[in-house]
Order: sequence, then C-alpha cells, then structure tokens
Amino acid sequence: MTSRYRWLLIPLLFYLSMPVGISQGRIRINQEQARVMEAALRYDLAKDYVYDSTVYRTLVLDKQVRKQGLAILEITTNPDSILYYSVSYGESELAGIIAGDSSWLDLMLAFNDREGELSRIKQGDLQLPEYNLQLRSNRSLRRQFKGKRGWERFYARHPGSNGLYRISAPLIRDDMAILYLSHTRGGLSGSGVILLLEKKPQWEVIHLVELWVS
Repeated sequence: MTSRYRWLLIPLLFYLSMPVGISQGRIRINQEQARVMEAALRYDLAKDYVYDSTVYRTLVLDKQVRKQGLAILEITTNPDSILYYSVSYGESELAGIIAGDSSWLDLMLAFNDREGELSRIKQGDLQLPEYNLQLRSNRSLRRQFKGKRGWERFYARHPGSNGLYRISAPLIRDDMAILYLSHTRGGLSGSGVILLLEKKPQWEVIHLVELWVS
C-alpha cells in the first residue's frame, strides 16, 4: 500500500471497529433496493462466467439475511457457521476508494451502523425473469446442511444452480449504494464481498472489496 493512503486507514479502521447499533427491525425490500440487488447478482454471474462458461438458470438465495458490516459472516460447509473477519482483504482498495471520493466513507459507516437489521426477501421482490429464483429459509438450510454431505443434498434439491447466495438489503444515498454479497459453491469455494454501486442511469457495480475467500 502506498504511503499516501496509510493515513486514511487509521481513522477508517477505528470507526469501522467501533460497536455498532443493532436494529431488530425487519426491512422490506423496496423497488429501488431491488434494482440494486439485481444489478449486484447479475454482476456476480457475469464475473463467474469468465471462469466458468456454464450457463446457470437456477439462483438459490437465503431469504432472511441479517445486514453485516465490515465484520462479516463466512459461509463454509454449514451456511450458519459464524466466523468473524476484520478487514483482512481490501485495505488498499478501501483507502483508494475513499481517497477518490470521501462520501463513500460516510456511506460505509452508515451501513455499518445498521448492522443487525433483518432483510426479508419475498417472492416477487427481485425481477430476474431469465432465472428460476428459489428462496430458502434459514431453517430449511440448517436442516439441509446438518451432518455430512450437505452440499450433495443441496445440489440434488437445486439442480442447475451455481450454489448459494446471501445478499443484504443495500443502503442507498442519492446515486450511491452499498451492500454485502456472498456466493458459496461448496465447502472450499466461496467468497464474500462489499459491493459499491452507482446509478448511471442504471445501477452498476463500480468497486468490489473482497473480504474473505474459501
């Protein structure tokens, strides 16, 4: 990391490590949030297609996702296992983003402050007509991954899918948005990222900060 960015990390990591307020409210997905989430999912699908040219037509989403800040959940063989990470990847990316536009820092801090909010995705919230979108509850996922061969059972139940997605409701301010997205294909194949998006005029991912990989 270049020395000119180092001064940004000290206040950034200090603020991001402060205790966050927890809201137990259940957040309904509004139309604008849905458009951001759709753009994030399509971005991930296009990114994956570069490395795996298989065309997947089934998307499986956890429909109940607690909003996470920059200390996030890792999904490994058990989607409900909890391993907290600090910013172990992406420090330089964060510093570069903030150096270019300090308003991103305000958005990140606001996103962190709303950690704990429960997003509930309902059938019909997301408009992805080219895909068979399947929403799964936490309870059904826990049952499916209980014991051994959880991923075998997952793919047997969801043939044609590319794994399990978890996506938080985005925080939107004007033409800027931020959300957390994880995509796991198996016990040793997954990642969690913070995505920053801009509306120009459609929502587009402009920055990706990788938080964890497995």
